[in-house]
Amino acid sequence: QMCSNFWMYLGEGAKRWITFHPDDAPLLSPTWDAPEQIHRFAPLAQLESDAQSAASLRQARRLEFELRAGEVLYIPHNTPHEVTNLAATCAVSANYLDQTNVDLSLAQGTAKLPSREPGSARHANLRAMLDALGEVEWPA
Repeated sequence: QMCSNFWMYLGEGAKRWITFHPDDAPLLSPTWDAPEQIHRFAPLAQLESDAQSAASLRQARRLEFELRAGEVLYIPHNTPHEVTNLAATCAVSANYLDQTNVDLSLAQGTAKLPSREPGSARHANLRAMLDALGEVEWPA
């Protein structure tokens, strides 16, 4: 996940998206996953069933929409979201890094590294990715 931006082209079907402003993430009652260095969010139905979480959730800026076949979607890094397929779907998507999020991604990856067993493939892969990203001359 690495603080990545995301895009999707939906070729077939429909998806219901619910997104929240990144600054409102604390209102979604996240839990911290230290080894992965990310916040985890409970399903919205679970948050809505708890009175305290539901009250907090109502304060969050929320955007709900349906993505339909032929449409493209962009989701910036750190945007909490929940997605439901409304029909069978076929999509092409990618998570990516650019100058808007690479510094956050490098910091997150560096913080993840100690939780990977030294000598393991996961440690080596993460180290190699961090080294490669650090070599890129990112545009300002």
